[in-house]
Amino acid sequence: MSDVVIRTKDLTKSYGTGDARVMALRSVTLDVLHCELMMIVGPSGCGKTTFVSILGALLAPDGGTCELFGLDVPHLGHKAKILFRRKRIGFVFQAFNLLPALTLQENVAVPLLVQGMARTEAMKRAAETLGQVGMEARLDALPSQISGGQKQRVAIARALVHRPQLIICDEPTSNLDHESGHSVMKLLRRLMRTEQTTVLVVTHDNRIFGFADRIAHMDDGKILNIETVTKERSA
Repeated sequence: MSDVVIRTKDLTKSYGTGDARVMALRSVTLDVLHCELMMIVGPSGCGKTTFVSILGALLAPDGGTCELFGLDVPHLGHKAKILFRRKRIGFVFQAFNLLPALTLQENVAVPLLVQGMARTEAMKRAAETLGQVGMEARLDALPSQISGGQKQRVAIARALVHRPQLIICDEPTSNLDHESGHSVMKLLRRLMRTEQTTVLVVTHDNRIFGFADRIAHMDDGKILNIETVTKERSA
């Protein structure tokens, strides 16, 4: 398999029509490599979320190409896109998005249950995955009973439980203090290596830039430059 797992070329996307038309992406070209942590950074409104929404098969571009793992994802049918996301992509959100009435183990099992896995097997794998993120002692806790940093660990476990090839993280540390944020990034880097997963992180948080392999700087719908992070990381 090629080391390039995501390849975009001249991606464009706009919203609105006529005088109200806004260009969100302007000829965005980027290659992302297997088992690397790529950060997408830039000011609010620069196109970061639109870009990763296309990469996550949640949004279709107006033009250009977007290949993930050799598939022309924007041109897949609706059902094929849903299946692609369920099998290949894990999402980690800024607001955690844990279901408050479910235990941590049940929250992590949800993606497997949606895929039709038997509850007993789904709960077993959820417990194993929570163990990978250091939450094995809190399987029966509710989200309201744990800290923000622990909630993000659970959210990462939920993203990882179906063994995706790509994890997309939207501001995973912006709601966390410095220590918790660094702990989450160390965890993501460790899981990236052990699970051989590619990780994309959209962030404004310059405290975590050192955890990236490369950083794509965006503004006004364009990638301005791509920085290779060479300083020693603590992960």
